[in-house]
Amino acid sequence: MDLAISIKRFLDQQATDFELIRHKKTATLTEAAKAIGIHPSEIARAVILKDTQGFLMAVLPADRLINFNHIEKQLGRNLEPAPIEDVLELMKDCEPGAIPPIGLPYELDVLIDNSIKAKPTIYIEPGSHTSLLKMPLESFGALHSGAAWTDMAYHDYELISQNTYDFVIPSDVDNGFKNRELLPGEAVKEQLQNIDKLPAMPELAQKLLLIRNSNSATLNDLIAIVEEDPSLAAQIMRFARSAYFNFRGEINSIDDAISKVLGFDMTVNMSLGLAVSKGFKNPKEGPLGLNAFWEHAVYSAAMMQALSVALPRNLNVVPGVAYLCGLLHDFGFLLLGHLYKPEFFTLNKMVAANPQVPVTLIEKRVLGSDHTQMGSWLMEAWGMPEEILVTLREHHNEFYTGAHQAYANLMLIVDRVLKANGKGYAAEQVLPPPLLANLCLTPDEVLEVANRVLGDSKEGLEMMIQQLAA
Repeated sequence: MDLAISIKRFLDQQATDFELIRHKKTATLTEAAKAIGIHPSEIARAVILKDTQGFLMAVLPADRLINFNHIEKQLGRNLEPAPIEDVLELMKDCEPGAIPPIGLPYELDVLIDNSIKAKPTIYIEPGSHTSLLKMPLESFGALHSGAAWTDMAYHDYELISQNTYDFVIPSDVDNGFKNRELLPGEAVKEQLQNIDKLPAMPELAQKLLLIRNSNSATLNDLIAIVEEDPSLAAQIMRFARSAYFNFRGEINSIDDAISKVLGFDMTVNMSLGLAVSKGFKNPKEGPLGLNAFWEHAVYSAAMMQALSVALPRNLNVVPGVAYLCGLLHDFGFLLLGHLYKPEFFTLNKMVAANPQVPVTLIEKRVLGSDHTQMGSWLMEAWGMPEEILVTLREHHNEFYTGAHQAYANLMLIVDRVLKANGKGYAAEQVLPPPLLANLCLTPDEVLEVANRVLGDSKEGLEMMIQQLAA
């Protein structure tokens, strides 16, 4: 049997566009993904839940786990996985354990995790352990008329890591944080969206974003905007003259810096990154303070730009955009310090006391959200490029596949190299071979760039760090 009878009938009625892919019999969706050469995140799985009100089908990627706390807050229902005998009764035409993630043929209400939308193509198990259906995201969405979409799942590696580490609680920090569980970030997001002190994008940054998005902007337009801000102009000049670029000619003006060394795209992206940071004055000291933040940001940007040049053209990684991703990828820390000063003070202490614990896990224990989510929410509100949003959101996730994944994957590589050199917040230092292969990079190439940035370019980058953190 390739398809359950109810599923085949429903797909025929809907005239759904799909491709049937047969494979050897598998026991899990992870095995099924491996059998046909895809990542488990591309498969949508279904979990049947039950409470006193009845049944509900939850649909999420195969590599994610349900956040029952969030579902309870979202729906006001105390749902639990349905007993196996109930599932077998509901899905009589399906092989045991092969639950199709389509609720209408079985008269089930459906709740779908928003992360499904990240994949242009969706695979589903149609009631059989020997086949998968491949269909466009649009076709999958059309099969779920009336379904509710929400954020209800965690990535499996994130939840597993929750119990991997022991926390050290500094004596002047509330011990209530010790036993906190991972919390959904939706409430924090709602607060951010409604808060009256959410920072507006600085005027200079707005002008630069318009330049960046314009098809008719000229070099003179960019020079005029850069020269409006003396500190930005000085930073551009200093960077162009740094050993990082090793330009041997004279640079006497912003025009020289842009036209002879940096180029239009590099300058506008670098300037945009510096401009959006104006007005965020967090404490200087500590692992999340301005000194550490700008050290990591500047070295990250330099490495992202340098490595991007070595990538194949078909990955479509633009060096100037890569630089901007590196400069802004931890921007959420600036926002945390701006909006939540007492909590940021506690977070700074917790990170300092627990260098062995991933910073995102500490953030979730302390705040219920983390810098990757908060930074991406602000950048989305500001209308920043999608490449930046993806990098901010996914740079700690080595399993991310989807739009602009090359930027996020490259940022993870850079983060881990810098962690090995005592800079930054990566959870570990190992360079994942699959990501290196996806980017067509070797460990030696990455380390060669790191040595150049951390060695030959160090003096110029350190001067830039000092000015940004001042």
